[in-house]
Amino acid sequence: MEKKRGPGRPRKHETDHDRVKAFRKRKDRESCRIDCYVSYGASNRIESLSKLWNCSKGDTIDRLIMEAAEKYDDTLFPHGD
Repeated sequence: MEKKRGPGRPRKHETDHDRVKAFRKRKDRESCRIDCYVSYGASNRIESLSKLWNCSKGDTIDRLIMEAAEKYDDTLFPHGD
C-alpha cells in the first residue's frame, strides 16, 4: 500500500484556463511560430534526433539551427576586423 503524500506544490493559477492562458502568453514572448514543409528524409532525421536527445521536435530544430549558426558565425555575421 502506497503512503499518501502531502498536498503537493502550491498552485500558481486558480484554474486550468488561467494556467493555459499564462502558458500561451509565455510561449508568444519566448518564441515565434514557423510553418514549413521538409522532406520525408529530413522529417525522419528530426524524429530520430528528438528521440536521441530526448526532446521535442521544436527543441531539436532549435538546437540544430543554433549549432549551425555557431559553426557558421563568421560567415553569417562577419566581424569588421
